[in-house]
Amino acid sequence: MIAQSVLEHVFDGKLAAKGIGALLKPGGSVYTFCPCKRAMFARLNLLLPEAVKRWLLFFVFPAKREKQGFPAFYDGCSPEEMIRNMTDAGIEPVEVRYFFVSSYFMFAVPVYLVWRLITFPFMKLWPHRYCETFIFIGRKAACG
Repeated sequence: MIAQSVLEHVFDGKLAAKGIGALLKPGGSVYTFCPCKRAMFARLNLLLPEAVKRWLLFFVFPAKREKQGFPAFYDGCSPEEMIRNMTDAGIEPVEVRYFFVSSYFMFAVPVYLVWRLITFPFMKLWPHRYCETFIFIGRKAACG
């Protein structure tokens, strides 16, 4: 099963993980990709009113009008929460990868570069806390 850029839009991350666990066959795998709720863009997304977010997103990235702009909740969208929720749903972690780049602030390159310089030590020391996005790969235990 693949869940790419969808789990941040689910109101209850724990319940979503249980649903994924219920749908997977024994030995089945799940591959998720989602933003980390601690990423700067995710925090801004939670603070700004929906109308402001949509206007800003489509102003900066007009091509995203057709495929993006859904409300995001980020419930369970940290590597630690994802591992816990999936494990509780009977899905064992196989691999978790952290990524430190997103396109959201690329429109303001000088600000983006300063922000990156400031956050670089934190990303090196605590990648699970300061990643922008991450991949969780898990497998449901086989019967027997």
